[in-house]
Amino acid sequence: MIFSGVPGTGKSSLAEHAARQLGAVLLSKDIIEAALWRSEIGSAQNSGWAAYEVMTALAAQQLRLGQLVVLDSVAKTKSIRATWLALAAEQGVTVRVVHCVLSDQVAHRQRVEERR
Repeated sequence: MIFSGVPGTGKSSLAEHAARQLGAVLLSKDIIEAALWRSEIGSAQNSGWAAYEVMTALAAQQLRLGQLVVLDSVAKTKSIRATWLALAAEQGVTVRVVHCVLSDQVAHRQRVEERR
């Protein structure tokens, strides 16, 4: 499963819930990128793309092991999603894409502004 959408739409909460319910491995771009930042690999070193590469490599490994995988990321570019869709096809697994949107702009702004 791929959970995508802009920050503040609830995708991480939904991804965590889905992973728990399915007994799936949860891979979150934000968690991976934060680890890269702690290792002093920042945006100047393309930490965002590196996080996507790590997610993809870990997802491939888990799928080869027969595990269900939930990916949590903004995934705003077609190339990112295309890579994951190709990986799923290669592994012979069904993909479900959940694109999260919060149409209430006031609530969305409030969620984003309240983040730590």
